[in-house]
Amino acid sequence: MILQHSGNEAMQNWFERGKDPRCAWILEAPIPCEQWAASLVETLSPFGKHPFVDTWEGDLILLAGVPFLEDVEIWSRLLLARADSLGYGGVVVVSEVNGIEDFEKLFGMQKKWLNTAKQIQPERRIFTKRELDFARECDSMLKDGAQLCSTLGLLAPLRAKGRSCELIQTLTVHLLDGEARAADTAIRMYVHKNTVKYRLRRAGEKLGFEVGQMPGTLLLYRALALNRLMESSEVPASLAAARPAQLGWQ
Repeated sequence: MILQHSGNEAMQNWFERGKDPRCAWILEAPIPCEQWAASLVETLSPFGKHPFVDTWEGDLILLAGVPFLEDVEIWSRLLLARADSLGYGGVVVVSEVNGIEDFEKLFGMQKKWLNTAKQIQPERRIFTKRELDFARECDSMLKDGAQLCSTLGLLAPLRAKGRSCELIQTLTVHLLDGEARAADTAIRMYVHKNTVKYRLRRAGEKLGFEVGQMPGTLLLYRALALNRLMESSEVPASLAAARPAQLGWQ
């Protein structure tokens, strides 16, 4: 079923059919997706029962019954591969949804927080509610100077005065981009895997906990995400005080 800004009735009818868990994908592409909605249905039909495709505000949405969790990953990559083959690129947000209200909430989150999520993880192409929620939390912390300083303070032992800190750079790539795999981090940074392992060990010594150990690494992940947002965004004057000298901000 292909619909153009069809409203809720057709979507409601679709949700009322079938009992499989319903999953939603929202593809944000650089150009409007209407042009290839029909070809997408043709591509995906063999992989599921009666997918629902629509376009909302220039984004393509796909609803499908997905009985197995591993199928969600397959469909996500298939959707992106199809977009790439047509030269559209883009990223996709995917989540299980239980009805129209659930989907509308997901769509609203995508519109509000996806850009922030992409700043935190610019190499990621598949986002879930978890990443959008984390982006919302980070945005809230950016607006709270005291909380921001407290969180960024975790990085203070790692900062090198007068030059860019390779430990923070390595941790950022390792945790935000490399999925905590030293080999992936090494490839992204064009260094040897043993160099990454050495830097992670040195960072752990300075932080007082081993990288990967909880809950310290969870706090570190948040601090690195905020640090990346601060570096990649135009920071309002009202937040200038969130870069105090005692944090060693370069």
